[in-house]
Amino acid sequence: MFKVNNVFVIGTGRMGLWFINYIKPKKWYVRAYDLDLAAAKSYAKSFGFEAVDTWTDVAISEIIFVATPIKATLDIIKFIASFIKKKAWLVEIASLKKSVVPGLRILAEKYN
Repeated sequence: MFKVNNVFVIGTGRMGLWFINYIKPKKWYVRAYDLDLAAAKSYAKSFGFEAVDTWTDVAISEIIFVATPIKATLDIIKFIASFIKKKAWLVEIASLKKSVVPGLRILAEKYN
């Protein structure tokens, strides 16, 4: 069975906060990164998560949500591909998939 202890959210805009609010009842430990660390820390107090200033906790997370603008999503996926756990779930919400497919292929090749 897939056990979740740690969740990492990249992006604390509307969708990132929506995901955080949605998973809060599950009692998972949520860390979130945003370029605007001050805003993320402010939201963290209201939404009950830990705002972090590095990506290192992606490596210990069972679920990673990428809730960023489409133009940043591919670079983020490529970057985290080097240290994401083998059995981790990556959830990205880009509305246009064509731009993120190359990054998803990198992950597929790494673990298949």
